[in-house]
Amino acid sequence: MKEYIDIDGLFRKKNPGLYKWIPRFILNWIKKTVHQTDINEALHRNRNYRDAEFAERIIRDELHVKLTSTGLENIPESGGCIVAANHPLGGIDGMMLMVEASKVRTDVRVIVNDLLTALPNFGEIFIPINKLGAKGKQSMRMVDEAYSTQKLVLVFPAGLCSRKRNGVIKDLDWQKSFINRSIKYGLPVIPAFFSGKNSKRFYTVSRIRTFLKIKTNIEMFFLPDEMFKQKGKHVHIHFGKPIPAETFDNRQSQHQWAQTIKEYVYKMGRNKELNFNNFLENYDSNS
Repeated sequence: MKEYIDIDGLFRKKNPGLYKWIPRFILNWIKKTVHQTDINEALHRNRNYRDAEFAERIIRDELHVKLTSTGLENIPESGGCIVAANHPLGGIDGMMLMVEASKVRTDVRVIVNDLLTALPNFGEIFIPINKLGAKGKQSMRMVDEAYSTQKLVLVFPAGLCSRKRNGVIKDLDWQKSFINRSIKYGLPVIPAFFSGKNSKRFYTVSRIRTFLKIKTNIEMFFLPDEMFKQKGKHVHIHFGKPIPAETFDNRQSQHQWAQTIKEYVYKMGRNKELNFNNFLENYDSNS
């Protein structure tokens, strides 16, 4: 069986000096935490599937997650469009959003962390974000091409999965790039809300790291384990009504509009019938 994830090989390649000295029990703990065997076996079993079909089999058959959605009728069957969603769980969010959106469209593109594109089962459906060097320029070209060619583009504007702040699990600030592309290419934005949360351990590690002012996102190391902790759970996605690009005028800056959409997504999660214009009338972007 091919080893898609190989912790030993990764250490040997990236830091052979460290690999010689690192205790075997630590390597075994890392392998167990990132579920090296589980992931390799799942990838092997589903090696002949691609894109949304592959993602659905991982979610349904490997993780046994019950995935449901409402509001799919709000996704237009053609024409460029942006789906902007909260990011509660991690990489699995991209697969789930892809599965549901692909029930309506075949031209789906998902903008993701470039690490996820290492999975061989995803072709051009995943667009990597890499801001460094030549790869960064190529990445930005691919992103702009997706927006400019009438595709259905799925984004997680927070960039990172949700964190717990003041007892509330919520995305950090949303990046404004999806607002910028909406205005530039005249694309409507469909807000989407995910249910779900990670374990207490994930948020505790994040809180301790933040308290100690450690910049490296140590908690991200646990995301593979968090994915497997979703086994048997129910995740629901609600797609709201499209918000026209013309909405994003100079009443607010692009950054403020991004936070406005973020807040609306969470309100919509509690009240699916909430109209965006009604929400906007009572929302203070400076709060």
